[in-house]
Amino acid sequence: MAALLFNLIPKVFGFEQYPPFFKGLSKHFSVSKPSLNSYHPNLPISNLLNRLMTEKPTASASLPSNESMKTDISIRDFSVVSDEPESEGGTDQGPSPVKMALGSLAACTSMTVKMYIEHKGWEVGSIQTDVYYDIKLIKDKDQLSEEEQKHVVNSRLRRIKKIIRVEGDFDDAQIKRMRIIAGKCPVNLLMIKSCMIEDVVERK
Repeated sequence: MAALLFNLIPKVFGFEQYPPFFKGLSKHFSVSKPSLNSYHPNLPISNLLNRLMTEKPTASASLPSNESMKTDISIRDFSVVSDEPESEGGTDQGPSPVKMALGSLAACTSMTVKMYIEHKGWEVGSIQTDVYYDIKLIKDKDQLSEEEQKHVVNSRLRRIKKIIRVEGDFDDAQIKRMRIIAGKCPVNLLMIKSCMIEDVVERK
């Protein structure tokens, strides 16, 4: 199933072949080699953007005038509610947008790791991903490491730690591969430029 999805990427998004972004993850799956090797790097990203803009929105958010922060979110045929706690001017009727994003990161990580494990044919029980988020105000960037300085945005350093617990009989090499794969989940890649993200895989 995973290989099928990867082989459909060029057709779905209008790429002639796979862009470099997908090569890092696709090497872990059985995807068609010709499409990976003959990608044209000068293919304008506008091809993808124009295609996406002509489709329905990926997600929509509606904040009624009679609500302070409570927002109704529509994604395909699904509806969810996001809000802020009362201390932030909301009514605490749903998780905040940031907390929802972190929840999405946890879900995406578990799904990606499971997809990889199933592709390898390994037996696995449950997978649980716990996400820990920390934000620190930075007054002097010179006191930070070079890697930390890269992730300071608006004088704030955001750190995310993911602990992935997999149920199964896995050796150290398999655990190491899962940790690498966990860092390649799509939501992780969306956040990696603005947050320092650490992945830890443990046996249940």
